Amino acid sequence: MPEDKRDNLDEIVALLRYAYKNNGWAYMYDNYKLGKKIFKYITIKFDTRDCSVWLIDFHDDTGKNNKRFSIESKDDIQEIYNWLDATKKEKKDD
Repeated sequence: MPEDKRDNLDEIVALLRYAYKNNGWAYMYDNYKLGKKIFKYITIKFDTRDCSVWLIDFHDDTGKNNKRFSIESKDDIQEIYNWLDATKKEKKDD
């Protein structure tokens, strides 16, 4: 197992707090206006053998925009941040 996968709990907690504030329903109105992805639920798979989260699923309210990430390294966690920060395609003003 890669060394940087073990005990990633602190990084995951920081990621969850970030997603809560920037992509969660608690701040939905402001984030939606900015074009950010909005999620209602986040589920994680936690491995008690090495204190690591190895899978994260993001669920919206429709089920159409769900996304799953496998976590093997800190690079994978950064990929999730990048994905959360990417805004939806701009809507044309008609």
